[in-house]
Amino acid sequence: MVLRQSLDQLLVYISIIIFCYNILIQIQGPLASSFAVVAKGWRWTIWEILWVSGAALIVLFFFLPETSSSNILYRKMRRIQKITGDKQITCEPVLEGESLTRKDIIKMLLVTPFTLSFTEPVILFCNL
Repeated sequence: MVLRQSLDQLLVYISIIIFCYNILIQIQGPLASSFAVVAKGWRWTIWEILWVSGAALIVLFFFLPETSSSNILYRKMRRIQKITGDKQITCEPVLEGESLTRKDIIKMLLVTPFTLSFTEPVILFCNL
């Protein structure tokens, strides 16, 4: 339990560092880009953005905690099954997944994104 609490504290500190990193990059970006434009041309700034974004993506991929309640519950169920050895233990996301038909899956994957895009102005604006 103590290890879990220290891991949670570490993740909080990492989140704060990532937040500060994002703020500093916005401040440093124009400064570094102006030097790159003078030395290498305007296209070089795109490479700088790619490097910084790639590094941030890698850090976030490994250290950003899971927030999907269904996924958290599923993983907890799997841990309990492994500890107890009882495969009868189940959870709501598993039951919902078993009841999905092929039509429901296709609708969820193909129709829902377009519905969100055209009914939510913020998502539509971001997609443009």
